[in-house]
Amino acid sequence: MIPRPTSRNPSDQPAPEVTPPQPEPARPTGPPEAAEADRAAKAAETAEAAGVAKAAASSKTPKSPKTAKAAKAARPSKARKATKTSVTSKTAERSTSSTRSTKTAKSVRGGVEGAGAGSGAEAGAGAGRRIGVSPVSPEDRSRLLAGTHHDPHGVLGAHRVAGGVAFRALRPYARAVTVLAGELRAELTDDGDGFFSTVVPLRDVPADYRLHLAYDEATLEIPDAYAFLPALGEFDLHLIGEGRHERLWDALGAQPMTHQGTRGTRFTVWAPNARGVRVVGNFNYWDGVGFPMRSLGGSGVWELFVPGLGAGELYKFQITRPDGSMTFRADPLARRTEAPPANSSVVDESRLLHWTRRMIEIRKQNPAFGLGSYTELPSSNPAVLAFLREYGDDLVMCVHNFSRFAQPTELDLRVFDGRHPVELIGGVRFPAIGELPYLLTLAGHGFYWFRLRDDLHLPLPVESAIRL
Repeated sequence: MIPRPTSRNPSDQPAPEVTPPQPEPARPTGPPEAAEADRAAKAAETAEAAGVAKAAASSKTPKSPKTAKAAKAARPSKARKATKTSVTSKTAERSTSSTRSTKTAKSVRGGVEGAGAGSGAEAGAGAGRRIGVSPVSPEDRSRLLAGTHHDPHGVLGAHRVAGGVAFRALRPYARAVTVLAGELRAELTDDGDGFFSTVVPLRDVPADYRLHLAYDEATLEIPDAYAFLPALGEFDLHLIGEGRHERLWDALGAQPMTHQGTRGTRFTVWAPNARGVRVVGNFNYWDGVGFPMRSLGGSGVWELFVPGLGAGELYKFQITRPDGSMTFRADPLARRTEAPPANSSVVDESRLLHWTRRMIEIRKQNPAFGLGSYTELPSSNPAVLAFLREYGDDLVMCVHNFSRFAQPTELDLRVFDGRHPVELIGGVRFPAIGELPYLLTLAGHGFYWFRLRDDLHLPLPVESAIRL
């Protein structure tokens, strides 16, 4: 209802301009027809309110009851019309948004299903599902080729990008590279210099994708080496950084293992001053371009897990020096090496079963361990225990370090002057015993088993030269 003017004599003053309250305009989210009907209803209501205001201001007598009743009866009708129009607009808006979301869901679902619905019979089956290529940036490309990249896993492998998942590989000798994941088969584009890349419309990186490598004379299907997380833990890196790691042979070197459900070999080396490290061997034609290792933070350790490699593989580390020159180095913590003059390292798998078999064989060849007498020898270090076991001609000296740290000791062996201790496990002949105390250094929890021989001119028997 329009309020009256404040003047006591309305006829002496002009009618005030009354501006009806303007409702907040609704956002045009519905279809054009519903929005147009809503605007027309609001315009009609505004015009009616303005007309009533003018009639009330110009009238000198109060409204009759009939006029008031007619106005009151007319207003609910307009309100009902506006309500119906608003309901129609909201209903149309809901149906439109539902239609849009349904279309969007169908398009996304169709893209993902199409990406994984290939037959895999032809090489070009995955080409129709590629939406583009994702080549390596020029900076990363030059660093990978020069062997100075610290994080090749951040460039190579599979990564989520706009529009899908980008697959990148560095295989210099490959003729073609194809990604296989379930029914998906997508061939990568050759970007030159051994780089291959493509983008597949997938929502996430496939957990078990493989690379099908086609060479001139052979084909190979293996997991991607750059799809794995680091195989060396943070605690090991912390101990290595502080110089307190007591089992470096387990943390560094070539370690055959099962990582993320895949069998392979983990290569790790400590090279804090290197600009880049690669692993080379027979498995990559002694060319490490396609096998760069990653730097694990500021620890100085470089790591790479190569799936499919096992015991018996020859390998070396190709290290880029600070001046940019390269050198090939044998593994300082290799479990096996080639016989001289060759100096390559050999991947070897150490198992408790093999070690136990060697120990049992040594005890069989030396009856003094089970039947001989026991004589303790004086030692200058209380952490080192030394004793003799003697049975007939079999004389065995055992030296054990009970400390977890390396320990030196001096033994008084003058009664065996002129004899040569021969280590039973490796068959190594130690220096001859003399008048002076015999000095030995043992690793943490290490031990020596010696056979004390007096026949200096005779060669070592075959049983004492048991191979590691």
